[in-house]
Amino acid sequence: MVSKNQHKPIAQLTLGGMTLEWVTNFKYLGLVFNSGHSLHFDSSCVTRKYYGSCNSILGHCKYADECVRLCLVKSFCVPLLTYCIGAVDVCDQQVKRT
Repeated sequence: MVSKNQHKPIAQLTLGGMTLEWVTNFKYLGLVFNSGHSLHFDSSCVTRKYYGSCNSILGHCKYADECVRLCLVKSFCVPLLTYCIGAVDVCDQQVKRT
């Protein structure tokens, strides 16, 4: 739940006869959103995937031309950081941390 009164008890929510569970975070389009006073997303998972992908490419292509390595990182790693970024509002702190 995202609100300033997040600690107040709330009624159960049902959909199609099934009771939905309230959660503190959820994953949507590869981003983990955390509840609180406002909705924030956790970019650490995306950052780990990016660094892992870069390390894998650069570790296996030590002796490849620099342009080839750059093209591989641009093709396979950068999309991990930029996927669905237009759908969220990224604050300055998150940009600097990433």
